[in-house]
Amino acid sequence: MQMNFCPQCGRALLLREVGDEGLQPFCAACSRYYFDNAVPCVLAAIVNEFGQVLLLQQRHIADAPTLCSGYVKKGDTLEETVRREVLEETGQHVDACLYAGSWYYPPKGLIMAGFLARVTAREFGASREVDGLFWSDMAEAQRIIARENNLSGAVLDACAALLHAQS
Repeated sequence: MQMNFCPQCGRALLLREVGDEGLQPFCAACSRYYFDNAVPCVLAAIVNEFGQVLLLQQRHIADAPTLCSGYVKKGDTLEETVRREVLEETGQHVDACLYAGSWYYPPKGLIMAGFLARVTAREFGASREVDGLFWSDMAEAQRIIARENNLSGAVLDACAALLHAQS
């Protein structure tokens, strides 16, 4: 998100050269730079002991099924965020998570860290953010997952490659 005003004093920010970073927003009154950083998020492919992928129906995000996702809260690690979001949105407890890569999502200025989240399947939990949950085999999940204006497909493909490399 591009800032135009200082969040501390409310004055208009100027553009000032800062080292190798080029022109950056700067508050002359507070003598502070404000960098236009991406917002960190996680996107997790949840895979159970049978190799099935847990897909989410979230109509406010996409018509097609998606993976579990969420914003990193201040003080949380990426792995803690995966565990929290998976539990909140699905009721599943993450046994292990493996980093699968990162993707930048320009429409929302997000840096998405993708993970493979291993779980032992249990009853689904309820979440106001999720319209429905279902287990799918990997091939079907890769066929039906949201890919347009969504990174779920890219992360699922990376996790499928990780699983294949482990077998």
